[in-house]
Amino acid sequence: MSVRDFSSELRVSIQKYHDEIESSYLAKRIIRTKITRSEYCWLLSQLYYLHCALESSWQNNLGFSSLYDTSIHSRIPALKADLELLNEGNYYALHDSTVRLLAKFEEWNVTNHYSLIGALYVIEGSRLGGVLLKDLLYDALKLTNKEGAAYFLGTSEFWHKSWREFKRRISESPEMESHQELISNASIETFQGLTDLYNTRPFI
Repeated sequence: MSVRDFSSELRVSIQKYHDEIESSYLAKRIIRTKITRSEYCWLLSQLYYLHCALESSWQNNLGFSSLYDTSIHSRIPALKADLELLNEGNYYALHDSTVRLLAKFEEWNVTNHYSLIGALYVIEGSRLGGVLLKDLLYDALKLTNKEGAAYFLGTSEFWHKSWREFKRRISESPEMESHQELISNASIETFQGLTDLYNTRPFI
């Protein structure tokens, strides 16, 4: 299967869930510039827990760093910086939807760690949509210095190059070929979990 074919297959497999997350409660709150600082910090807290678990599992699997180096492209520092600025470094408690996703990550890490590729594809790749919302976040959260949205801003050309290489490598590697169905299924399950998270009304 070619790079383009597998990338297209993944996009098609999660398109439905991509559309659903755009219609989720918290996404709509951002789009309508209605999201509160507390709601946004709650969301960042959940994403922080997800990235900590996923990046740790990724780095512990030998060979995965050659696919995509999460030590270089870690989103954890950005999440911590945003929460420090917006919420004095305080984190909200784990939500049930986050716990369910974390359980999946742990299960995949034990039973078939190739599934983590599908999880990373969604967790890291879905952040790109947030880049388009950054100005709405600035308005909603009244961020005059345009700080506090670092999580969605790590999209330099260097990152894009690494991301393209990641997709090429998982498509071209003979080792990955037999795991592509697992990767695709994990990407769907991860997006479903993210949709549950974004549909949460944290303070209602």
